[in-house]
Amino acid sequence: MKYLVEMEVLKRQTVVVVVDEENHLSEEQLHELAVEKSQKNGESAFVTKEELWVMRSNKILPTDLSGNQVMLLESGYPYEMVLRMNAEDTEAELDAHKKSAKQL
Repeated sequence: MKYLVEMEVLKRQTVVVVVDEENHLSEEQLHELAVEKSQKNGESAFVTKEELWVMRSNKILPTDLSGNQVMLLESGYPYEMVLRMNAEDTEAELDAHKKSAKQL
């Protein structure tokens, strides 16, 4: 199962990660895995205590979600919008996202 988890870090920053797990997870297990993934993604630079990570929400994602849709979710695109996108739309959004990142 894939879970979309919105984490609040130090109450100053919200990060979104997708946790991919075959088994159903308790909220505590999901929280731990989401913190681990956020830390691997470099979101923990200012975090010194684990209790500063607060899970704001979580959703079980549809099993047919594409890799591009997952990347858009992790980039902060709204869940409902991403679910409505087809393969062509997600590809175009990712291309636009990459181009804007290069310009920064």
